[in-house]
Amino acid sequence: MQHEQVKNEFVKQGGLGVLIPFIRDGDPNKQSPKQLESALKILWSSTFNNPQALNTLQQDAKFMSRVNELVANAKQNANSTLEKAAEGLIWKVEKEEKFKQQQEEKKRKAEETGVEEEEEEEEEQYDCMISYSWADMDLAHKIFHHLTEKLGYKVWLDQEQMHGSTIEAMVCIHSLVILVNIILFLFICRQMQ
Repeated sequence: MQHEQVKNEFVKQGGLGVLIPFIRDGDPNKQSPKQLESALKILWSSTFNNPQALNTLQQDAKFMSRVNELVANAKQNANSTLEKAAEGLIWKVEKEEKFKQQQEEKKRKAEETGVEEEEEEEEEQYDCMISYSWADMDLAHKIFHHLTEKLGYKVWLDQEQMHGSTIEAMVCIHSLVILVNIILFLFICRQMQ
């Protein structure tokens, strides 16, 4: 799900009440990895810009325990897509807020002392970043290739569907994102035709 209205309507119509028990209480012998992956992706997507959905998942310890089990099982079975979907949901539900608080604390300390902590790794500089939903992957890759190969821009594009430490890294990179307005986007799309 990629549109906010659809996600909000999904939550409003009780979609969480269907998918959460499916994952939490469902019979693992009757659930396919693809079903679990799809359910996790929908739930993960539903948490963005929807505090009600996020709070519902945060309050369900049994559900989150099951999602952590799914990560372990996916790693054991070398199912990277299920693993990434589960890790993404875990990041959003359990880790993102803690990470943001840590970043704010670092910023506060730096302001108080006047000294910023040195970054562990040198950040690579990009001209822009392309953010896309999984459903728009082909278009995103076309835009990426046009910007990099024909126009010479240095563009960051997630090729592996972000999760875990990749998301942490993205939150830390302040100069990575340049806002591209709709006019530029349409211009690029027209140039590719």
